[in-house]
Amino acid sequence: MRTLFSKVPLLRPREREGPDEKEERWGALLAAAATSEFYSGKEGEKILRRAKDPSTFSSIPPIELAEYYDQVQRFRSAKANDSRRAPLHAPWHGQVVVAALTPWFCIEGRIRLILQVSCQALVESKPEALAAPVAVLRRVAAAMAAGTLQLPTLRYGVLAWTGISRPHLTPADRDLFWRMFQVPVFEQFRGFQGELLAAESDCHDGMHIESTAAIWEQRTDSRDELLVTSIGNLRYPALRLATGLRGRLDRSPCPCGRSEPRLNVLGPACLAAAGEGGSTIALA
Repeated sequence: MRTLFSKVPLLRPREREGPDEKEERWGALLAAAATSEFYSGKEGEKILRRAKDPSTFSSIPPIELAEYYDQVQRFRSAKANDSRRAPLHAPWHGQVVVAALTPWFCIEGRIRLILQVSCQALVESKPEALAAPVAVLRRVAAAMAAGTLQLPTLRYGVLAWTGISRPHLTPADRDLFWRMFQVPVFEQFRGFQGELLAAESDCHDGMHIESTAAIWEQRTDSRDELLVTSIGNLRYPALRLATGLRGRLDRSPCPCGRSEPRLNVLGPACLAAAGEGGSTIALA
């Protein structure tokens, strides 16, 4: 019988950006926001001035998710170009054949980008690992359980992508994916442009926040909601966007050695009643 350790190589630590790189990326985000309609005018300029100072950042009013969707074109940066697709950020050593079932990612190494998901396309890609949104993985697992898909045996693992307005990874999902794929599952929280905002390590105890890519906050009022500012989304920049997700930020030490807080998404947020105002924000 193959064991977990015989199938999965040691995880490759991600290279960390220094403070200068993070400051440069933050400046690029604010510059992109300054060219959008939403952050134009005196009020927008006032918000961007607060964003430059960490001590006043948390005083910026959150953007409700419904507002962002209803006015998304107002958030578009006038200087936004079609950016390069996001890198995969797979956690394994060496050249691994990864079947990526989404259009987000650039084709590099041995990534097999599958845009039209079908049993035939999956089998022909001969994957050693899978990477896909949770909803897609559920369909693949269901096809395997029904016997309509005979997927080659995976060797490395499964990257399960979650995000705003996408299904979160439940304990039932983890159990199903383990039974069907028989390799570890690593959850990754991705932004609207595919940018990595938080990722699970081999300790499987929450997703470590990518501190150079996102600022995560936790509302402590009755909304019980996570806020996020994606530093990498230069096309539709939004400061302190409400995610519609309930969760917590765990700042306790992690056995993997990383010091960033860990994000645990628990499910849909309990939104406040219309007209209810005021909030206290705990900054990550």
